[in-house]
Amino acid sequence: MSFIDETDVRRLIDGMFQLLFKSILDIDIRLPIPAIAYDEAMARYGCDRPDLRFGAPLTDLSALLADSEVPFLREGAAKGAAIGLGVPEKGALTRARIEELARAAAAAGGTGFVWLRRAAGALSGPGAKAFKGAREGALIEALALADGDLAFVLAGENPHALREACGALRTRLGGELALAPAGKFALTWVVDFPLFQRDEEHGRFVAVHHPFTAPREEDLALLERDPARVKARAYDIVVNGSEIGGGSIRMHRREIQEAAFKAIDIDPEEARARFGFLLDGLSYGAPPHGGIALGLDRLVTLLTGETSIREVIAFPKTQRGNCLLTDAPAAVSAAQLEELGIALRPPPAPGGPASGS
Repeated sequence: MSFIDETDVRRLIDGMFQLLFKSILDIDIRLPIPAIAYDEAMARYGCDRPDLRFGAPLTDLSALLADSEVPFLREGAAKGAAIGLGVPEKGALTRARIEELARAAAAAGGTGFVWLRRAAGALSGPGAKAFKGAREGALIEALALADGDLAFVLAGENPHALREACGALRTRLGGELALAPAGKFALTWVVDFPLFQRDEEHGRFVAVHHPFTAPREEDLALLERDPARVKARAYDIVVNGSEIGGGSIRMHRREIQEAAFKAIDIDPEEARARFGFLLDGLSYGAPPHGGIALGLDRLVTLLTGETSIREVIAFPKTQRGNCLLTDAPAAVSAAQLEELGIALRPPPAPGGPASGS
């Protein structure tokens, strides 16, 4: 759509979702659908598609554990990578399962973990000794632990990696403990994504969505000075922890597009070779524009109560990518290969040298 902004797109989709939920499930969706900033979503839920049907947010425990007697907790706190998570569990999980879940989260983003339960107003379990005295009450308050609640405390080297690991743990616990009420739907927009992220392997910035997403107007001055702080005019619609659609407002001014290319190390010569048509088009004058793409199959999966998208696709492929209806993929004829200039080579024999194609 032309001559629109984020609000126009979101309000249009808000109305569509309200109509769908009312006409299909007789559920009233209150408008506008609320929005949560990316930074808040990552801080509280450890992912950019949070399931808001239940609470159990992540809590930064760095200040509480700054002088902890447990070395890995104290060291994680010093790096801002000490996180707590409390859930209503009431003895539903065995000790072995609790440790399995915590160990998996620690392996994904942490250096260690402790877990504990609140019972009769006090903390018990193998991690309780790390929270003696005033620290016990402070943890109970920080995680809002009620009697019967289970608490995980994890520490690591990298705050972002640890949050993602704790977010995955929260999601898994939500499923295993049935924390989300049956038949409940929680919709939210996630906004204010970073425009760029650092690619540590190659030592440069890359676009989070794509290099044509517009930056916020108030962040234009940061494009050259501090790309990591630039926020994107992008938006995702999330339902029950599943991303149903995403879109953005696009850059429509040539100088901004060129500055964005520069931020991700695309020099003027490469930009001209790869995107000259776009830069020329923008120089002639382009309106503000943007849009959204929706995953309707995934939405239908949620509306019908299915757990797999394959259940709502008319002719799903097998796990190997075969179509049972059309028997695709089919063999390619020699004439087609010759027309396309493609030669096929057999795979190398076991232990032999790799072959190109």
